[in-house]
Amino acid sequence: MFLTESLCGDLIGLGVALLAIIIINFKWRFQYWKRKKLPQLEPSIPFGTSPNPFMAKENSGISLKRNYDEIKANGWKHGGLYFMMTPSYMVVDLEYVKNVMTKDFQYFVDRGFYYNEEDDPLSAHLFAIGGAKWRNLRAKLTPTFTSGKMKMMFQTLLVKDTINYREENNYTRKDFIQLLIDLKNDKITQEEGYQHDGKTLTIEEIAAQSFVFFIAGMRFGLMQSKVGLTALLRKYKFTVNNKTKEPLKMKIYSFVLAAEGEIWLDAHEI
Repeated sequence: MFLTESLCGDLIGLGVALLAIIIINFKWRFQYWKRKKLPQLEPSIPFGTSPNPFMAKENSGISLKRNYDEIKANGWKHGGLYFMMTPSYMVVDLEYVKNVMTKDFQYFVDRGFYYNEEDDPLSAHLFAIGGAKWRNLRAKLTPTFTSGKMKMMFQTLLVKDTINYREENNYTRKDFIQLLIDLKNDKITQEEGYQHDGKTLTIEEIAAQSFVFFIAGMRFGLMQSKVGLTALLRKYKFTVNNKTKEPLKMKIYSFVLAAEGEIWLDAHEI
């Protein structure tokens, strides 16, 4: 049954009605913070207080900083934002921030991060989930994250297991850990330059030295890779390919200096 004798007119009328319903729905949702008696930045349909993600010329951090500055300039202690139709709460006053992070922390459990327990179970960790599940998981895991437990985890999971495996399987390697194991078992004699004081290394001491060695090894590895890359690049001459659009425009809001377009180079062996 048609409202008019023209199918085109009916479709236009239906489209206008749907558009009106969508706009009314947006306007009602964008009144969320006003209904809570909380000041809010004026949103725009359909992206709320967020910039258009399809035409954004800046990252989300800069747009959030602008929202923060606007709330602070208005003299508000806190304010409401909208990401699309999702309301978000921004705190500006330091005393309010302190309350959110300490006394009222149990009321601010939603993180706003993606997680999917069924299809992507690794995403459902403590820093992503929210609600009652977050409360229960936090209550269970909090006692395990004390400084004493964290220290215990390092030696138990890494050093102690490594030592036990090597000793039980009579396995040796010419590495730093093996040297520490030999010191622990008093296998390095005075003739090899070890001044014995009557004490052997403990698991805790081995763990501490292994940690320093691990950090030093990472640093050395980074230096080696840089030296190797530098030596490799010295063997080539690079010229700008015609595919590169000139003049280059740089991303002014990027944390790392980067060009807006692609840079094509030709490598010629010297």
